[in-house]
Amino acid sequence: MEFIVERENCILKCEIRGRGLPLILIHGVASDAKYFEQAAEKLADDFSVITYDRRGYSNSAADANADYSVKTQAEDAYSVIKTAGFEKIAVAGCSAGGIIALELAYEHPEMAEKMLLHEPPIAMTEEYAEKIDAWLIELEDDAKKRKLTKAMLHFYKAIGGTDPGAKSLSLERQAQNLENMKTFLYYELHEFLTYYKKLKSDRKISVDTTIASGMEDVNGIFSAAGIETARIMGVKSMMVPGYHNLPNERPEVFADIIKKWRIQ
Repeated sequence: MEFIVERENCILKCEIRGRGLPLILIHGVASDAKYFEQAAEKLADDFSVITYDRRGYSNSAADANADYSVKTQAEDAYSVIKTAGFEKIAVAGCSAGGIIALELAYEHPEMAEKMLLHEPPIAMTEEYAEKIDAWLIELEDDAKKRKLTKAMLHFYKAIGGTDPGAKSLSLERQAQNLENMKTFLYYELHEFLTYYKKLKSDRKISVDTTIASGMEDVNGIFSAAGIETARIMGVKSMMVPGYHNLPNERPEVFADIIKKWRIQ
């Protein structure tokens, strides 16, 4: 069932599938709710699965005055959950979606029953902080020069590549992902890639949280940083199969991971 959520300066396009334990999936950059489409279908027998296009992405139109801060996007997720009629829900955020999920848990811990962050762009050690900062400089230069293709190449290098066994995306999907990359580069980039610096304070997470890292993208920044990040934040860690884009590249594997994690 599709539904919309009206927020200040934007309208969020949302969908809920299935019946069962409530679960919301939050996508990252250069993607949209379709990133989870196959995985959500596989989860629908056991869960009420919410997916949505984040503000400014694909079908969630945002005007020129829209705020793209992490805090505002966490409130977007909160509004989506409330509109769907849930008071308590499990939250899974992938890549930048993990940052939104984390902020949601900080701002509304009573709502998030448990949380899974799959390779969020967070670094709690000097080594990985330096890598994120260097990546930020590259992407900011790409954004300034409007070099989208180059930005995508920098993006794929940083995440450790894509699954060589995954099906190729259609030309239409590739074009839409490139359009969504613009939203990230022009409106979200700096705040999302510097969010980890806010976590050096005494902000404590009270929600049952797990950070998942891919086994096969160990050359990527976020897989390698995940275990250390979890240790420093004092949350659980988990190694999972696949690469950074696991939900889209191996939806059946991602669905199985969600099922096992949700009932633990």
